[in-house]
Amino acid sequence: MTEPRGKSNLEKYKEAQDKFNSWKEKFEKVKLELDTFKNKETKTYQNKAQTMGNYEDKMWLAHETMTTLEYIKDAKPLSDTCKKYLMNLFVQAKYGRVKDIKLKYWDKGNMLEEDAFTIYSRLIKEYVEKNTVTKSNPYVVGTIDFPARDKVIIHDTKVSWDIYTFWSSLANGLEDDYYWQAQGYMWLWELDEAKVIKMLLDTPDKLIEAEKKSLLRDFIGSEFQYQEACAELDKLHKYDDIPVEERIIEFKVERSDEDIARIPERVEMCRAWLNSIKPGTYFTI
Repeated sequence: MTEPRGKSNLEKYKEAQDKFNSWKEKFEKVKLELDTFKNKETKTYQNKAQTMGNYEDKMWLAHETMTTLEYIKDAKPLSDTCKKYLMNLFVQAKYGRVKDIKLKYWDKGNMLEEDAFTIYSRLIKEYVEKNTVTKSNPYVVGTIDFPARDKVIIHDTKVSWDIYTFWSSLANGLEDDYYWQAQGYMWLWELDEAKVIKMLLDTPDKLIEAEKKSLLRDFIGSEFQYQEACAELDKLHKYDDIPVEERIIEFKVERSDEDIARIPERVEMCRAWLNSIKPGTYFTI
């Protein structure tokens, strides 16, 4: 996750507060002067009245900024990565445009979702129907893959792109996104433990062929060398020679009420940032 740049929300809040107090003081001073004027038709009165109006506009602009930052001033600022994601959501919701973020990794996971479910069911030697229930609260929504078992465990399956990304999970641990997803699931289902299951399954031929076409575009070498490279691609994405038990990694995630309590705060921050977006407004970065 990238670190946020620029001033913190608290610094921006205090800056807006200082501006509000400054403009308010100037506004009240000019207003007091105008109250003593007997002839309101003079040029001096009109100029001061205009100045007072400008002070009032700036005062309430600062107040609006304070109001926007009030509930998020003490929280860690959103990262550039988070803001980019939220901006995509904003454009999709406001203008009805969907950004093409289709990735080969997602393609494989979606195409093999049922296979992953079936293979894992066989491994635990218990047939269970795929969960179709979606739960939500004001802050999170989710649909787990497996129904909660024994009232303590939630299962969620993830299909790795290839054998290298699969085994790197052991070195790098569970990704933050999956950890927070698991916490959200445990919150929704009121459970104490979750399992995120990483699985290594054969890549569908359709995706392998797409990889071969991509390889051909930039390939420098003979036809024979290209065919050898394609054979290596096939081997990289086919795993019949590897026992199923070696193609499954389970990550146990314990419920953290402290982290779950942070979710509403973060969601409110995101909502506040989205609500602050005003197309046509000049931004200083």
